[in-house]
Amino acid sequence: MLRNLLFFLALAFVVSACKLEETGSKSAPPPAKTTSPEELSAKADIPLYPDAHLPDNKSNLRSDGSETRIELFMVTPDAADKVAAFYVERLKLEKSKDEKGTHLMGRTPKGNYAIITVSREGKDTKIKAVAIAALK
Repeated sequence: MLRNLLFFLALAFVVSACKLEETGSKSAPPPAKTTSPEELSAKADIPLYPDAHLPDNKSNLRSDGSETRIELFMVTPDAADKVAAFYVERLKLEKSKDEKGTHLMGRTPKGNYAIITVSREGKDTKIKAVAIAALK
């Protein structure tokens, strides 16, 4: 499953590069749309972590016409293992750990590709959740 996710992400990168080459455009991607955290969570199909603080203007949504990328940034005092367990239980994602934190990858119930990184920084646990949804 992890291999499939990595393949999809690499494929999305190649398709984006090909579109750039076809149009000859080197303009920046469109600006992020501002949406409430609850709306972003629903679009991403990734639940907000209970009682987490969402830093202002960090979470965003970007669309390039073929896919939508939703990023959610959250902070909680809860232990990183507790946060990771919450997402594994709710979304049934594959889990791996390294020196930077815990990484959860897979597909959400609605079929979005999801990558959630959970890392401890000082007294806080930082959560970065990214969902990629193909536009229909």
